[in-house]
This record gives sequence, C-alpha cells and structure tokens, in this order.
Amino acid sequence: MSAPSIRGATNPAFSDSGTATSPASTQVGDQVFVFVWSQSSGLPGTPPSHSILPGFTQVSSNTYSEGMGPTFTGGRLSVARMLAALAGAQPYTPYTVSGANPGETCAGIVVLQAPTFSDPVLVASSSSTNSSTPNPPNLGGLNGDVLVFAVAAWYVGSANATSAGAPTNYTMQAQGPSGTHLTHLAVATRELLGQSGGSTDPGSFSDNVSPGGTVTMTISVRNPRLATLNVTLGGASLGGQASVEVWATLGSNLDVVSLSATAAVSVEAALGSTLDGVTVEALAFHDRSADLDVTLYGVGLQAEALHNLEASLSVTLEGVGLSSLAYHVSLATADVTLGNLKLRARAQHVPPNFFGTGAATHRTMRIGMRMGF
Repeated sequence: MSAPSIRGATNPAFSDSGTATSPASTQVGDQVFVFVWSQSSGLPGTPPSHSILPGFTQVSSNTYSEGMGPTFTGGRLSVARMLAALAGAQPYTPYTVSGANPGETCAGIVVLQAPTFSDPVLVASSSSTNSSTPNPPNLGGLNGDVLVFAVAAWYVGSANATSAGAPTNYTMQAQGPSGTHLTHLAVATRELLGQSGGSTDPGSFSDNVSPGGTVTMTISVRNPRLATLNVTLGGASLGGQASVEVWATLGSNLDVVSLSATAAVSVEAALGSTLDGVTVEALAFHDRSADLDVTLYGVGLQAEALHNLEASLSVTLEGVGLSSLAYHVSLATADVTLGNLKLRARAQHVPPNFFGTGAATHRTMRIGMRMGF
C-alpha cells in the first residue's frame, strides 16, 4: 500500500498573473497542482477574482474578507490541477487574476507522479478574520491510500519576513514568497494509508506574524489501487509488459485471467481472495497477498512464470499445475493445503513451513520430470 507520490514542488513566488513554474523533474502525465493566493485592500471592497482558464480543473476557491470601504481587506485562495503535457520546468497559469493589489499575488506548484493518483479529489475549505494561525478544516470520506494537502494562505498587510511551520505529522512541501514580503502561502502533506470512510483534521500551522485573516484548505488525492468492497477480473488478458495492481479492503476474485510474456499482476486484499483458472506464462509474474486467506483453483504456471502467494491465515491450492521452469512460493501464518498440485520438469514449489509457523498439507502432488504428469 502506498499514497500518491510527490514528484517535486516549487515554492510560491510573486506573479501578478498567478503563474508558477513546475519543477524540472516533472514528467508527461504527472498531475500538476497549482496554488494561487491574491490579496486586495480598500475600495471597491471585494476580494480578488480568479477565473479558471481552459485546460485546468478547479479543485477549490475560497475567500477572506473583513471591513468595509477604505478599511476593507480581503484575499482569494484558489487551487487548480491539470495533467502535464510537457516534461520539465514549464509555466502554468490556471486563472485570470483581477482585482488584486499589484505585487500581492503569489503562486506555487506541487506535482504528483504518474500513475500514482486518481479521482476523486476531495476538498474542504475555511477562512478566518482574526489574527490566529491558519487551521485547515476536517475532511471526511477518505478511502484507500491517500495523500492529504494542508494548504494555508496569510493576509499580510505589512512587509515581513514571514515563515510558517507545518501542522504536526505533516511535511512542508512549499511555502513563500521568500524574504521580506506581503502575502504568504504554504502547502504541507501527509500520507494516510488503508482508509475506509476515514477523516483527517490537520491542525494548525505555526507562523511568526499576526495575519489580518487567513484562508485554508484540506485536500486529499488517493492512489488508484482501491476497491472498498471487492475486485473481480473476468477473462482479462495481459501481454507484453502489461501490469495490473489492485488493492481491496474486503476481497478480490480473478476469473480466467491470462498473463503472458513479462506481464504482471499484483493484488492485495484485507480479507480474502480467490483465483480461478488463472494462467501465467513465459516470464510473467503474479504476486498475491491477503490478511485472511487465499484460494487458488485451476491455476497454471508455464515456462519461467513465477507465482508468489501470501496470507496471514491460510492458503488453499486446488488443481494447480507448474511446468518447465515455473516457480511457486506459498507463505501462510496458519495452514496451506495443496490439492492435486502438479510440478513438471524443473518446476519448484516451496511450502510455507520453510518460512513460518504454519503447516503444509500435500495431497496428490506429482512431479513429472519429462513430458507428462
């Protein structure tokens, strides 16, 4: 299990257009998150406007405002995302910015590595008109392995060498602008694994100023290897260097799945899994684990195929055939039952009592050294 991976980040810097440059490590297909914060004051007494531009997807936009007329202060924090079409350091301008004070808009970027992210992106937002440190709101509905962004923007009306500290258990990814400046924007992250309808409340940032007001967001992005109930692959065929990774909180079933060449399937389940009629050929690799039990029926491994099977309780293999240089490893903390397991040529099966405390039971296991069983 793993949360989305961060490819890199660029610290917020002043840009009246709200433009930020991606890190040089960015690759095509990565997810680019752009964070834009703008301040305004005095007449006409409204927060700045951020109008989303084509090609970008709005994540969230929220404002802070206080006072009226000449005493008005306000700000807008907006977050947009898009898939990188070009690699390397590229400019990203997600909004048309209007109504902001000159020199009081900054923008920064955090890039997530493809293909470790997927929709939906969840978000909660809040604002404050007092001088307390920004405190991103609670966010619920978390499932699977997620990366959480805690985002904070400070209205700074007098130039300061503003600096911020991340909430407890979070890692600061980007903050700025640097030096003595107006405005401040910070993005921190935390990984949360194995969520099932979970929630998170990041807690407060720390700072060295008394802001006029703040806007905060809590954003979550999940890893695509997720099924809250179960995963079923029926009649799937993987060839070449194809790869499938699936994680399920309850169980998964693979039915008549065929892997060939260097194709790979990696499947994890929190309760159990069943494989029926799975064929693994050539240099293909199958990796399987479950917290309770795993059942394999009619699985065939041919040539140099490799199958690795792991369970915290028990493993049952029924009618499994290994041929040529195929290799099968079964590990379980409790029991393993092998029914009609067939090994041909130099195929090898390693039972679990080589590794752990469980017991292995072999029924009708045959070793054919030439053409037949």
